[in-house]
Amino acid sequence: MQTLMGGLVAGASITAVVLGFAAKSTLANLVAGLGISIYRPIRIDDTVTIEGEYGYIEDITLRHTIVRTWENKRLVIPNEKLDNMSIINHSLVEEGILNTIELKVSYDTDLDLARSLIMEEVMACPHRDPEAQDPWVRVIGHLEYAIELRLYMWCTSQDQAWQAKWWIFEMVKKRFCAEGVEIPVPYRTLVYKKDMPKPRRGEHDFTYKRRDSLPPGYVMHKPQTPRNRKKKRLVQK
Repeated sequence: MQTLMGGLVAGASITAVVLGFAAKSTLANLVAGLGISIYRPIRIDDTVTIEGEYGYIEDITLRHTIVRTWENKRLVIPNEKLDNMSIINHSLVEEGILNTIELKVSYDTDLDLARSLIMEEVMACPHRDPEAQDPWVRVIGHLEYAIELRLYMWCTSQDQAWQAKWWIFEMVKKRFCAEGVEIPVPYRTLVYKKDMPKPRRGEHDFTYKRRDSLPPGYVMHKPQTPRNRKKKRLVQK
């Protein structure tokens, strides 16, 4: 009887351990779900960016959260994992966002002209927030082949900020082309070794010159070799 009871107790202990490990993830998700429900860092219909994915909170359960991305895909994220993520909530306080757009012009460009053309297109942009601060343009860097400008403009939401960026890129490109403002691209000159002049025998690449291009009275001497130096010493003796 004691042996039977001991076996039952051991079996129950093993079963409890197995169930505990199996339920660990579920219990963690439930606890994290309760925390999300109480503290509300995210809410249904909030606009969020989670690990580079932009979307909307579609549903929150005790076990998982569903995010609908801008591509209309669904991300099902366990609440335990979501609780350890860094989340950008664009709707937590207000959805207004300061949008920044980088543009480049050549060094020959009149910066005042480029700035005025950009501002004219920005003021006509249908995706900016007309009730916010007026847009502005700053020079932020001198690159190897271009001067970099940055446009700052307020938009009502992250979605409108993306729309504004695409709109500005297209309209500023058309306006620059119409006004003769160059949008620079890096150029690279390639010189192939087979096209380079070959040095003459006994002459180095970095000292090679054509004889007909030498100044009058210039005599080209062959570089001394150990053999030539030995002959010279013998002659001196």
